[in-house]
Amino acid sequence: MVQAEDRAHRIGQAQSVTVYYLCAEDSIDNLIYPRLRLKSEVISSVIDGKTKDETFSEEITTGIVVP
Repeated sequence: MVQAEDRAHRIGQAQSVTVYYLCAEDSIDNLIYPRLRLKSEVISSVIDGKTKDETFSEEITTGIVVP
């Protein structure tokens, strides 16, 4: 999704761009989207140098497995 957004906002784009995400009710989207959002938040926090305590509650990080 991020890569698609980046391509839509490619270098040289003069016009504004609107990106829509479709999430269908009662579909696999209901399972996948929350996990993608969580992974994105975790990656952002790692890149920003924040710890789990600064960014996430225990409830959110319960499903994360660190090797």
